[in-house]
Amino acid sequence: MYDKATRAERCIERAGWCAVSLLVVVGIVSALSLYVPGSVLPAWLTHLLARLYGPEYQREQLPRFAQYPWHTGFHAIPGILFLLVGLCQFVRRIRTSWMRLHRWLGRLYLLCGVLLALAALAIVLKFPFAGWQEVVPTVVFASLFLWSLAKAYYHVRVGEIAQHREWMIRSFTIGVGIGAIRIIFDLLMASTTRSAQANVVLSFWLGWCLHLVIAEAWIRWTRSASRVTVSRLWLETVTVQRNRSQVS
Repeated sequence: MYDKATRAERCIERAGWCAVSLLVVVGIVSALSLYVPGSVLPAWLTHLLARLYGPEYQREQLPRFAQYPWHTGFHAIPGILFLLVGLCQFVRRIRTSWMRLHRWLGRLYLLCGVLLALAALAIVLKFPFAGWQEVVPTVVFASLFLWSLAKAYYHVRVGEIAQHREWMIRSFTIGVGIGAIRIIFDLLMASTTRSAQANVVLSFWLGWCLHLVIAEAWIRWTRSASRVTVSRLWLETVTVQRNRSQVS
């Protein structure tokens, strides 16, 4: 029975890694497209971006990003780093064998997260695509995102590693949700006759809420086992570091 549960958990974990990796790629491509002129992109990538954004968004909103390069830069560049670093932070080998690297990446993750969230708030307040209806979900989930980062930092500082893990999952889930939002927006544009503005708002709510539900389900399903494993690995790492310091 235990072997079947472990096997099922591993299969779900692998499927999750594939899904998260896809969302990271979608998020990075979306961010890079704000800087790369469409004329130098290959035709297939131009078509992909047109599907991700939609013609109305490309025509009305993307030029505004060019008008506010500081807002765009402080959102897109830290966003790309956040996605890449966040993916690395969940690699078990890095957490267990490269603790110093894990800690420095964690500091970079925190910095990039704060920058991209503040820039997102500045963008949506300065030039929202869908008006106040876009402002509301952005403010709500940016606030949850910043709170998750603060909680993750607090728990790791006081040595509560299991709780740190849970809040890291929540923060990364919200951050990587931008990839799901792009995909949901594309599906809504293809299957409904609503305006792009209405679909942007709906995709914001659906993408982030769906991600948080999945994150909470995973946290609760793995909570007991992960706390035992994390505590053991943390104690082993601390013991090894103490032994090295005593030898030196």
